[in-house]
Amino acid sequence: MMRLSALPGWALTAAILCALCVFVPATLLAGLNKELQNYYLEQYRNRALYLKIPVHGFRQVVQVGPKPSLDRSTLGQPLAFKVGEQVRITEINFKNDFIRFRIAAVDLSRESEILFQFPASITDEFSEGRDFDAALAYSFTEGTNYREIDSAKESFIADQFDQLIEQFAKTTGTSRDYVIQTISEKNPAFEQNKRRLAEKERELAGLRQQLDEEAARRRASERDLSRLRSQVSSAESDADSLKAERMQLLDERDDLRARVRQLEEQNQKALNQRRDSETRIGRLMQSLSVETTSNT
Repeated sequence: MMRLSALPGWALTAAILCALCVFVPATLLAGLNKELQNYYLEQYRNRALYLKIPVHGFRQVVQVGPKPSLDRSTLGQPLAFKVGEQVRITEINFKNDFIRFRIAAVDLSRESEILFQFPASITDEFSEGRDFDAALAYSFTEGTNYREIDSAKESFIADQFDQLIEQFAKTTGTSRDYVIQTISEKNPAFEQNKRRLAEKERELAGLRQQLDEEAARRRASERDLSRLRSQVSSAESDADSLKAERMQLLDERDDLRARVRQLEEQNQKALNQRRDSETRIGRLMQSLSVETTSNT
């Protein structure tokens, strides 16, 4: 086998370059494509935003992942920018496994950077885009109103408090509840708030009992109301029946009256006919009497 030292200088150089092309990991060649780079440059470069995280020292690292987190290794360094402070993004650099945002105070008196560190090399199609957007939202806010800025401060305090609780629980081998209880008891107002809470709970229990009693009375009233409604409905039904019977009786009365008038008229007619007959008979008897007298 030929030794490398035996090769000419130009051949040795070519061999080394070929070896580098073969053995350099593909991840070193990976990176965010130009189109996506331009998108983030247009969205963030030269924009003035408000910080949702503190920036310590010259560089603050934000770990990019399903849940973004603040790298705590720089917390001991001087505070460059505080939470809620307005900064301008002056430059954005895209590297193999991180994206760097250069930031400056609005008056350009201070500068620092936020480095968004990915757990692995960035892929060309940027499958890490959702995690990166979450990290940006974790770090910046537009601050369109004071409430949004205050909310960013509250969220950071709550997040840091949760991390401290987790750290205390791990280092002491206890639970989160135990740590929170221990910290709370160091607060002079804790016992007073505890007593107030107990009083409020008793008041709440009393109110619940009153509500239960009132609900029972309401249910009883609803039952009485339902019974009265049923009685009223029955009485109205009876009244309707009586009204129908009355109307029927009135109709029958009118029919009887009409029948009586008809019978009276028929009776009067019969009387008149009887009188006429008696008159004719009387006249006939009178005629017969006269004729009998004449013949004798």
